[in-house]
Amino acid sequence: MQLIIAHVTVPNILTVFRLLISPVIWCLLYIYTPFSSILATFLFLVASLTDFLDGYIARVYSMHSSFGKIFDPIADKILVVSIMMMLVHSSVIASIHVFAVVIIICREIFISGLREFLLSVGKTRIDVSILGKIKTTMQIITISVLMLSIHCNLFSVLGEVLLWVSAFFAVLSGVHYLTNSLSEL
Repeated sequence: MQLIIAHVTVPNILTVFRLLISPVIWCLLYIYTPFSSILATFLFLVASLTDFLDGYIARVYSMHSSFGKIFDPIADKILVVSIMMMLVHSSVIASIHVFAVVIIICREIFISGLREFLLSVGKTRIDVSILGKIKTTMQIITISVLMLSIHCNLFSVLGEVLLWVSAFFAVLSGVHYLTNSLSEL
């Protein structure tokens, strides 16, 4: 019980919220009505905001924890990757644009593996780069636009362009993390 209480911090609560809200967003996307799509987009934006807030609060108030170090990136990836997969499943992302999603997902898996490797060789801190922040911001904007395009074709082309921009920043930030990590070993 004491172990659980030690991990109850605002950043960790926000991380758990992100984990729990993801299936709600999937269900709303699966319902496939204009209202459910707008609500899903709103909840996705709220969940994305918690990603920025948990890191900010942890830094400012020194609330870093091993729970947050492990589960924050997992919550981020579950949120982004699963919603992209739902958008592919519902054909919002189709044809050649699915390749951009594959690039993004492969990058996320690769960076997760790289983080685990670096932790296993004793590197205790892996700093987020500005490219990583741009990548995350682009993914949030892209997914939001694509979710809005479900019932408003006006956003479709913009969403497809943003998807490729997101894939570009995913690769660029992935290469940046890899080269920085190799130089520090």
